[in-house]
Amino acid sequence: MLLAVAGGTALYLRKGSLAEAATTGNATKVRWLLALGADPNLRGPDGATPLGQSLAHGHLGVARLLVKRGADPNAAGPTGEALLCEAVRSGRVEAVEVLLEGGARPDTKEADGSPLVVSAAGAGRTGVVQALLEHGADPNVSGPDGTSPLMKAAIIGAADTVQTLLAHGARVDARTREGYTALHLAVRGLLMGGLMHEQIALVDPHDEFWKRQREGCRKAARVLLEHGADPFCRGPQGTTPLREATVIGDREMVALLRAHGAKRVASSEGNRTAAAAADAIEALR
Repeated sequence: MLLAVAGGTALYLRKGSLAEAATTGNATKVRWLLALGADPNLRGPDGATPLGQSLAHGHLGVARLLVKRGADPNAAGPTGEALLCEAVRSGRVEAVEVLLEGGARPDTKEADGSPLVVSAAGAGRTGVVQALLEHGADPNVSGPDGTSPLMKAAIIGAADTVQTLLAHGARVDARTREGYTALHLAVRGLLMGGLMHEQIALVDPHDEFWKRQREGCRKAARVLLEHGADPFCRGPQGTTPLREATVIGDREMVALLRAHGAKRVASSEGNRTAAAAADAIEALR
């Protein structure tokens, strides 16, 4: 029988404790201590569980062992957030998979109410998104602001994440509360990933990061179009993706949208068509 003491047990606190074994990845000691009756969910003075310690230090084999022997995959870490939240935020795909395979809830939300699949998509963490989807996360769930994982991925130009979400049933025609589709947002992402205008003024448009951002948005738009996104769809004030791409002045995006059938879509301003505006841009090259 183990002696319980303040903040833990004798086996937890002394050298060779379950916490230490989990932290160092000593699977042999972990098995031995568990066989002696150590509690796999006992928190140490810092509030961490052995499972949390093993995951934090990358000892996935020990983490799997702890889960198999009763460690709670839905437990919170020292900060009060679920271990799955911490793993998703850090982008550690294997840690996410260990927790999900052990029974962690794929619909877990962050402190601000964002479903993890939404926040992971918004960070372009394709592997994490795929793991969550494969374990039952809803590809069409919305975050507190009403945007879906697909929308989050589209506006940052995370084309691989967009592809993964669509392959798992994300609705290509879903709209934000304001009425924008993911295709609208992929085009808007050309403006520095959706930054506010006053923020854009502070960004060097020739910076390599932003060049990759814009290229990613074009790729994301292509994936969306290939999966049936409507280049004629109208957002607020009747704007179409082609119209927005024309106003932004991105020739490649305009050409992509026109190639998918968005020809001579009437502009919401005056009689000039988006296609005519695109021709004017081309003439300036």
